[in-house]
Amino acid sequence: MTTEDGFGEEGARPSSLIPVHKLSTRDPLHDLQLLRDVAIINERVRRELGPPPRPASQPKPEKEREDMKPRELAMATLVAVGAAVVTPCASSAQTLLEERHIDPAVRAKLNIQPPKWPLKFKEHTFRVVCYSTQLCKVWYAHAWSIRDKPTPPSSKYGPTYLDHITGGHVGIANFPEPAEVTWRSMDGTEHQAHIDIGEIFGDEIARHDVPREEVLDLPDGELTVDPLILLEVNDRTIRVYMRTYVPTKHFQIPGNPYSNSRDEFILAKTYQY
Repeated sequence: MTTEDGFGEEGARPSSLIPVHKLSTRDPLHDLQLLRDVAIINERVRRELGPPPRPASQPKPEKEREDMKPRELAMATLVAVGAAVVTPCASSAQTLLEERHIDPAVRAKLNIQPPKWPLKFKEHTFRVVCYSTQLCKVWYAHAWSIRDKPTPPSSKYGPTYLDHITGGHVGIANFPEPAEVTWRSMDGTEHQAHIDIGEIFGDEIARHDVPREEVLDLPDGELTVDPLILLEVNDRTIRVYMRTYVPTKHFQIPGNPYSNSRDEFILAKTYQY
């Protein structure tokens, strides 16, 4: 069973996927790091093999669920060993990540160097979330995101209701036509809006709060994971955010080896209706 935003209920998983060894306590930072490792692997595969072919034109499908897994995920096993290329030093108490166990040949092949500033992006991932709506539909980059049933208020998920949001429509070249948003707020009012993502992020600068001196050296000095652009429809308000995965030189939580990055949502634009 899935929730309104496409995520499964907490703790619900097929019995065939239950691990043999289960931790007594869950480390959400570890979970996030594993997801990011897969995303990095997928991005490297896409850089090596190129993006999947895009049709010149594509009719609007009746409905396309955005919670479907990205096509790149199927290729991740081809280079699964890549997840171990960059690892923290042995001591879990270490807080400085400047020294890493990276094979010199791998470092040379990936051309790891200081980050080019400001960090920029040429492609992005797109995700839609809807709260306090009776109906919510968004068309962007030849794909629908549809919530055809009432959605709960964001307050149901607490003040950090966006923190769990990941995934989406990947590999979108900057920039398609504006997003077409049609929704019905909780008072029954019908709304339509055209949200020009290209106008908001036209400078192609990745939004984040990590100082330049804290960013870890990167392959070619560039981001390895496309930033996530999130469009939130919340009753009579639309907000547009960007979430950029930025590896850091220091653990963000001292002693936690899975906290070597930051990826907060940065609010870019707000619209009231």
